[in-house]
Amino acid sequence: MDNVNNELPPKPKSPSFDDCCGNGCTHCVFDIYEEEVKLWEKECLRIQTGKRNKLGNSKGLSLETYTYLKLSCIEELTQDTKNYTFQCDQLKLEPGKHLLLRWKDEGLTRQYTPISSDENSFKVLIKTYPKGRMSSYIKKWEINDEIEWRGPFGSFQYTPNLYPRICMIAAGTGITPMMPILYSILDNEKDETLIKLIFCCRTYKEILLKEQLDQFSSFWNFKVHYCLSCDNNAIAKYNESLIKSRLNANLIADKLGSSIHQTHFLICGSETFQEDIKACLKSLNVKDHSMFIF
Repeated sequence: MDNVNNELPPKPKSPSFDDCCGNGCTHCVFDIYEEEVKLWEKECLRIQTGKRNKLGNSKGLSLETYTYLKLSCIEELTQDTKNYTFQCDQLKLEPGKHLLLRWKDEGLTRQYTPISSDENSFKVLIKTYPKGRMSSYIKKWEINDEIEWRGPFGSFQYTPNLYPRICMIAAGTGITPMMPILYSILDNEKDETLIKLIFCCRTYKEILLKEQLDQFSSFWNFKVHYCLSCDNNAIAKYNESLIKSRLNANLIADKLGSSIHQTHFLICGSETFQEDIKACLKSLNVKDHSMFIF
């Protein structure tokens, strides 16, 4: 029995109250933790009763169990940010949905939103941090490694032409849920939604996925403004909109003009960023039902 117990995976680590954003998310970090504990208990029971874990037999995503998916490509974007492509059978991801990554040995999970997908693969953009616990695991990944994923999750639902105007406000890796929504809108000739993206970065060099965003700029219904908080020397290229300042309510009002109250806002970034943007919009009399925070 002792040998069996030694094989049991570690219990998932409970999130701290600081890990919760307090926005009443449909899939809160504490909801995720409770689900992870239930999965862990089932896994332990299978091992203790002599039934080996069946994880990895399927190569398609599941809401209920983790699946080992093969890492097929790593693309470096910056020193600490990379795109990772995973192979997945019969994949159908709706725009804005996220997946759960698990590091089984440490009982850690993190949420990531794919920036693109097709029937057989998805791509996630991940920034790693020097002292990040999950980052230490991700930095060791190599091509053909098999990594555990579960999902998709998320309450966001996009319906073409539901909103006449959408303003996306993102900071750093907060651009990730916006990308599949942009692909969905701009790839649909019947969707006439007008989109503005205000993308907040520290410097011009830190603008993620700029090549794709530049390509999107050729569409008549898309406009991007790059808001740079720490780069007064940045030089705008042809037809490029640079804001050399931290984003505030006055800048938002200036970029949206009289259309602000006919606009639906999508917001993603750090918790502090999201709270700041929400406060800015409220000061401009934008109602809660006109905002969605990822």
